[in-house]
This record gives sequence, C-alpha cells and structure tokens, in this order.
Amino acid sequence: MLKQKIAERIYRPARNRDAGDYLFSFFESLYGLGLGLKNRHLDKSQKKRLPVPVISVGNVVAGGTGKTPMVRTLAHMFADEGFRVAVLSRGYGGKLVKKGGRVSDGKEVFLGADMAGDEPCLLAATSPASVYVGADRYRSGLRAVSDGAEILLLDDGFQHRNMHRDLDIVLLDSRHPFGNGRLLPRGSLREKPSALLRAHALVFTRCDGEESAHEGLCRWAETAGIPVFFSRHAQVGMDGQAVLPVSSGKVLAFSALADDRSFVEGLLEKGWNVGGVLKFPDHHPYGPSAMDQLADKARNMGAEALVTTAKDAVKLPDPSVWPLPLYVVDVRMDFLNPSLFSKWLKGETEKILEAGK
Repeated sequence: MLKQKIAERIYRPARNRDAGDYLFSFFESLYGLGLGLKNRHLDKSQKKRLPVPVISVGNVVAGGTGKTPMVRTLAHMFADEGFRVAVLSRGYGGKLVKKGGRVSDGKEVFLGADMAGDEPCLLAATSPASVYVGADRYRSGLRAVSDGAEILLLDDGFQHRNMHRDLDIVLLDSRHPFGNGRLLPRGSLREKPSALLRAHALVFTRCDGEESAHEGLCRWAETAGIPVFFSRHAQVGMDGQAVLPVSSGKVLAFSALADDRSFVEGLLEKGWNVGGVLKFPDHHPYGPSAMDQLADKARNMGAEALVTTAKDAVKLPDPSVWPLPLYVVDVRMDFLNPSLFSKWLKGETEKILEAGK
C-alpha cells in the first residue's frame, strides 16, 4: 500500500513534520525546478488548435476538487443550449490511455471502467456528452469533431498545455484552496498559486456559506481580471435526488478517492450511521483481494449495508451477488448564483464562436 502511504503524506497538514519531510523537501525543490522549466517552454511554444471551442476544467491541487461534477454540469448546460458536447479525458486507470477510444456517444456507453477508467465511465453514464479517452487529447479531439462535436470539454486540462483551449476554468476547494501549501511530492500542489494567472475563471467548490474567508484571493482575482464563482456539493442518489439513510443500522463506507473526507463527512451530515470506513488508493480497481477486505471488515463490524460513491460503483461487480445491500451516492454541483455563472459562460462562448467565424 505504498501508493496510499504517499497519498497520506501529500494530503496531511503542513504543520505535521517528521524526518521524512526533509527528504521530501528536496524532491519538492527538484519538482519545482522542473515545473518552472517546463512552463517557460510551454509559454513560448505553439499550441495545437482544434476547430471547435475547447473549455478546460482543472485545478492546481492533486486530487478531488470536484472536476467530474463540474464537467458534467457544463455538459448539461451546453446540451440544454443545443450544442453537441464531447468530453476529452486521459482515462487514468483504464487500459486505453495510450491507444485512446470512444467511451460513449451521449446515449449509449460502449466501454467499461477497466478499459476507460472510472471517471470517464461515470461521465458517460450520467451526462449527455460523448466521452473520449486517451493521453493524446488532440487526437481524441479530432475524432470527437469528426463525430459531430461542437463543444469540447477538456477534463483535468489545466496542466495539459500543449493544446490550445479557449477557456480555462480552475476549481479551488474552499476548505483548502492550495492544499497544504507545498508542491508535490511534499504536498498536494501541482503548481504554484501564481499559475492561476492563466485561468479565465475560478470556481470555489464545497462552499459552506463563508465566502468572505477568501476575500483576499477574490480581490487578487478581481485585480487580475479573473471572475470568481462559488458552488457547493450535494450528495444525491444516482437519480439525482436527495439520498437519505435507509435505516439506523451501521454501514461500512468505502471508496477509492484521492481524498475521502467529503464523502464520509457528507454521509454523517445526512444521518448515516457510519460504523467503519475502508479507503483504497485513488482509482483502485476492485479485484478479489479488495472484495475480500470489504467482506471481512463488514462482517467484523456487524455492518447491515455498504455505501460507496458513484465513481467507485462503475468499477464494482454486480451488486446482486453481494451478501449486503449496496447504496451509491453521487455528487451534484450547485452554483450559489447559477444565473451569474450561466450568463458569464454564455457570453464567453458567444465571443469564442464569433471570433471563429
């Protein structure tokens, strides 16, 4: 479980220091040096350009800031306006990262999580967009355009800078916008906060109504001409409706997320009796050993049911063969001022389309 131990170090608070932290600070310096050289090269290099608008959704912190719910929200917004939308994803954890492939056409899902990865499969199953995977996003984009796509959503694309994008939307977790403030691998920052100058908009996720806590960052963004929006996450069922505890009995919550805190905290807030938590590394496949771990833990704690995330559910065996009921929770993204974001997005899209004529 080396991967999980490294992840725990990356996400731990900055004040928790130990002897290993000094070693990781050396690697952090090397990472920062390499990142600086790479970005200086990318600043000057010519970008590959696709013939339709490309909108990137990304972040500056490794792990979950809500990119998948945001991409899904954008897909629905554009589809409602009559656009044919495609999502371009790397397909991390799937077998088609190098080769690439078409996961869905907006109606039918063609590939499973083993081939396409968990997040693309979830987007394929829950959004009106066609979904494509592959490390070469430009090649995927060309295929999507040939299939009729009019808007391309670049999933986790902020650092994918060799391809031109018309809008860069960057997500910031309102609880910890810059993680623990350290660069990888000592911390969770993929880039320094100054990278936000490349963004066209910032979206705070998981807001709890205390937007004033980010007043300084918002003033900086205003000075830089970058609009800021606020959103919250709501745990829902796969049908998009509120999901409530089905009984007072103990449940075992399990997931393979970079950061499972929001998942578990959300269950507790909804009133679930979470008797235990089992965390696997991000994108972890649920093979026989993982299923054995789940069965043993559930039996030992006397769980009456299992609960997991929609992202995990796309990788699981058929729940009908499980000894306990399985409940799945998804995440819905709600803007605190949806009309404001919608107006901005519509205006920017019109500008992009007009410039492309």
